[in-house]
Amino acid sequence: MKQKLIDFHNRTFLRLFKLFAVIIVVTINIFKCLFTRRRFKDCLHHWKWLHKIKSYRLRHFLIEVFGNLRLGLFITAILLVLEHYHFYPLLSLENWSMDMMIRSFQNSPPDPDKKNVPFVFLEIDEDTYQHWGEPLFTPRDKLKTLIEFAAEKAHAKVVIVDVYLDQQSDNAENDKELREYLQGYSKKCEKNESSPSQQPPCSHIILIRSFRAPVGKPADYFEQRHSFLEDDAVIASKYVHWASNLFGLEENYIIRRWRLWEASCTEKKEGQIVPSIQLTTAFLIENPKEDWYTLNQKLQTNLGQFVSPCCNLPQEFPLAKKPEMFLELGNKKIDLNPLYLQLQQRIIYNMPWKSLYSKGGEYPTIPQSGGKKLLTVVPVKGLIDSIENASTDLLKDSIVLIGGSFKDSHDVHATPLGEMPGTLVIANAIYSLLQYGDVNPPEWYQKLGTEIVLIIVISALFALSTPGWGLFWSLLFTLVLVLPLSFKFFKFGVWWDFAIPTFSVLLHHIYEVYKHGPRKTLEEAISPRVLKVVSKFLN
Repeated sequence: MKQKLIDFHNRTFLRLFKLFAVIIVVTINIFKCLFTRRRFKDCLHHWKWLHKIKSYRLRHFLIEVFGNLRLGLFITAILLVLEHYHFYPLLSLENWSMDMMIRSFQNSPPDPDKKNVPFVFLEIDEDTYQHWGEPLFTPRDKLKTLIEFAAEKAHAKVVIVDVYLDQQSDNAENDKELREYLQGYSKKCEKNESSPSQQPPCSHIILIRSFRAPVGKPADYFEQRHSFLEDDAVIASKYVHWASNLFGLEENYIIRRWRLWEASCTEKKEGQIVPSIQLTTAFLIENPKEDWYTLNQKLQTNLGQFVSPCCNLPQEFPLAKKPEMFLELGNKKIDLNPLYLQLQQRIIYNMPWKSLYSKGGEYPTIPQSGGKKLLTVVPVKGLIDSIENASTDLLKDSIVLIGGSFKDSHDVHATPLGEMPGTLVIANAIYSLLQYGDVNPPEWYQKLGTEIVLIIVISALFALSTPGWGLFWSLLFTLVLVLPLSFKFFKFGVWWDFAIPTFSVLLHHIYEVYKHGPRKTLEEAISPRVLKVVSKFLN
């Protein structure tokens, strides 16, 4: 039996090898003919078998197909080369197609084979904000209570405080209380780590690093704002970290891409790389045996070349030295390339915000393995009032985010899934990084092969019909062929873009209309010529 299987595999391999060899030979001859002959007629008459074709219409049809193939491959090659050098002439079309795919996959359950960590959003909503008296700064005592509940009582994996803490509030006593709590938390966690105990591991607390533009010189780098919490250096420790919450805004003010790190300058004019919240969180979850110091050391070592030591040189100069760096997150490699607008930086949104058109708003419900929902939104007002008796099951082993959604926070942003608070944008970025990592395009030869098939079929459709019907059938065929591929690979973090094929169809339509001129009636689209050419093929 084993020998029969071996013989079968050998025969199959030999047949595939012969088929591959035939395809290679035919492809080489086609390209040689297309790009060495001055006229299509000379190119086609180069093959002797073509003289046996008696039908002029069929010969004319093949001339059109090969001519369009030559033009289409030339355009495709130009677009692929431009994308390789980070020029995106079809960026708007790519954004539209990927936004449509993200909207189609929203509220999808996460992959059970990957690390699925539920998210809990402790929301400072409009009701909570007004109940607190509409304060200018988030009350530090309330913030300390929420952090303590999530980190020490509920034992969340990560607690993200999406509230700026660079300025002191109008209550110095509450500021001091928060600072002393974080100081004591860091010391207690390090003490528990040095002495084995039955206590669960400490939660990581991530605070927001704020930036400002430098004064009196070009803003090549952000300057870090000093926080009143940093008066005590113990706060920045193995369990309390500073991270950036900045994202890239595009021309239409939609957040589509993340920024994994920020090149910045300290008050001492020293260059420093500040990781983003999503990168810090994903690193701590995917690499539980490594601590934050490991991440910080890797970033400063690999990306330190992107920051001038004096923070006065333009950023473009150091960026040109080494444009690609990678960071391992579990079994994924994350591209740290700082070049903006590339595909790898796309956020795959999955968690939309509540519906604004229903009474009171409906929060999204996304089930996942383990019985917990992927996202749970808890209004802070009700939690604070009953925090002594509140259950911790919901927050245990979760990623807890503390942030605001009230109007005066000015922290609501446009995304492919509509408007949502900045805290939920961070949650989606973390989820995208954990589930998919970088969004990668297929290999260039796969894209080129797809383009060749599309160009041949589209050319045939235009040759068999009028430009109007040719456009209709070509778009239909493109969507039928490419959309299933896009849906299939999108689940695995691979983006099979149908922007270039769609653009090729539209460009071909413009060419056909220019060449043949417009038709007067639709009846002319279904002409006897179509039936004659089809019958020639069948015979």
